[in-house]
Amino acid sequence: MKGRIAKLVVFVLLGAIGNVAVAWGCWLHEHEAMARILRTPVSRTVQYRAPVMLLPSRSEAKTIAIDMRLPTRSGWPCSCLAAFVMEYHNGKFVRTSGIWQAGIQVPARSFGLTGDNLTLPVQPTWPGFVINTLFYAAILWLLFAAPFALRRWRRIKRGLCPACAYPVGDSATCTECGKAVAPRCVAVIGESGHV
Repeated sequence: MKGRIAKLVVFVLLGAIGNVAVAWGCWLHEHEAMARILRTPVSRTVQYRAPVMLLPSRSEAKTIAIDMRLPTRSGWPCSCLAAFVMEYHNGKFVRTSGIWQAGIQVPARSFGLTGDNLTLPVQPTWPGFVINTLFYAAILWLLFAAPFALRRWRRIKRGLCPACAYPVGDSATCTECGKAVAPRCVAVIGESGHV
């Protein structure tokens, strides 16, 4: 039982690592696509119009996080990481501080862009982070653990030792490798021909 829990924890941790790697890969793909668009001649680009944002009145006490740059939410199949570059606070925009909120700053020149740094998201968004982590953990389990579980199940079904595939007799341990096995049920047929 402890071994199964340990395997489950390992697969969930690997799923979380895979989740972050895929989210950052999605982020990189978005920014490379934007860099290609910005490098094309103006005559070929489609004019982009920024959406109109309705800002709250000064009487509202809420702080609303608004991303003022390229999209900083990323992940697949669900959006799971975010970074908020600017916040609207007390009637004006202020720059968000701290890596957890503002993300990791990456130089724009590394993507062929000019201007400020780009923001790599690091803040998990729920429930997307949990859903993606379980999704990638299940994929990793199917790739690495399922073939061995299937092989073990088939060996037991055929009456072989699950560890070494040696035919199991009547003993509770394998005569070849010494592992504990469940002995096969052998039906004894009497002289009358019945079990």
